[in-house]
Amino acid sequence: MEAKAFIVNECKFEQMDEKKQINHSTPLETITLPTLPYVNDIYAVLELTNLEKNQDIALFLTISDRNNKIIAFTDENNTIAIGEQMKTFCKIQVVHSIKGTHQLTLYCNGEPLHIHEYDIICEDTALMYCDETELADLRAKIEI
Repeated sequence: MEAKAFIVNECKFEQMDEKKQINHSTPLETITLPTLPYVNDIYAVLELTNLEKNQDIALFLTISDRNNKIIAFTDENNTIAIGEQMKTFCKIQVVHSIKGTHQLTLYCNGEPLHIHEYDIICEDTALMYCDETELADLRAKIEI
């Protein structure tokens, strides 16, 4: 089994002839927020390929900040493969509180299968929010 997960701005099911299809925007590598902390909804698209028919699949996602702290997650979703590939999506509400590189991790049957990294940028340049790491760095510079 191969897997991929990524974040997009827009995602929806659309009826195409006899079946439904997922249409989504381009995968995001950067999310720009007006301030921090900030609550926003993101869409995660999951693509699984090389599945075996009737294969049991248990999927869940986590989102971690640059300090590897989990800031959002989904419940485990159990399904059975009906074909060789599967594509789905979910909406996740996330509280982003620090800038930097974040990770969306897709787990399948308890194992991490794919990591999608994205950067958080804050538009508020006057914002002086610091996490523990940044605060320690600032203190070290002041003491020098």
